[in-house]
Amino acid sequence: PHSFGSRGRKDPEHWSRTLLARASLSDLLRHHWSAAEYWVEPGRWAPVWPVHGRQRAQRLDVPTWETTCTWSSELGLWYVFNVEGHIIAMWTAQQVVGPWSRSEVYRLPPAFRKTTSDNGAWLCYAAKAHPEMQRKAWEDRAFHGAADEAGLAELVFSWVCNAWGGDAERALLFQPGGLDLSVRGYWPRFVRVAAAVRRPLTIH
Repeated sequence: PHSFGSRGRKDPEHWSRTLLARASLSDLLRHHWSAAEYWVEPGRWAPVWPVHGRQRAQRLDVPTWETTCTWSSELGLWYVFNVEGHIIAMWTAQQVVGPWSRSEVYRLPPAFRKTTSDNGAWLCYAAKAHPEMQRKAWEDRAFHGAADEAGLAELVFSWVCNAWGGDAERALLFQPGGLDLSVRGYWPRFVRVAAAVRRPLTIH
């Protein structure tokens, strides 16, 4: 299996880039890390150990922030969701090392685009895929009549918003009526989207 990590940034409003490693499942189950490898360039992986011999890791051209990278057998693609401002984007690739393509799939509700008088704001992040919650494409009416598609899938993801900066906690997270579900902060929210791959490959 592959393991995904990130090279972080101090600015919480900017996401990190993704690093990629791999190891055999049997080694991981036995907690044997010596044979693990990380991606350094197209077609080449380098051993994690020994530490002094490490090479510079190549970053994948896909952002991440507490996210998940998942393979869809229905779409024949790797995919990952990422919150980017008021947009949640879906990044896809046929190979895990890329190249990756970006499609906008969801706009955050207006309630979570608010700022405060003291420069605080909602900070939304952690868009995570939940393949265990997906229904089969043929069970969803949204897919009816889509026989010309190369791949069909229902995808489920979640995201969360927290208060950040200034007086955001008081003005947003603990605002009067702030426990109402429509405005409740630091509360995971789930979205279902219908995804179809057309020829040439595009996500809609």
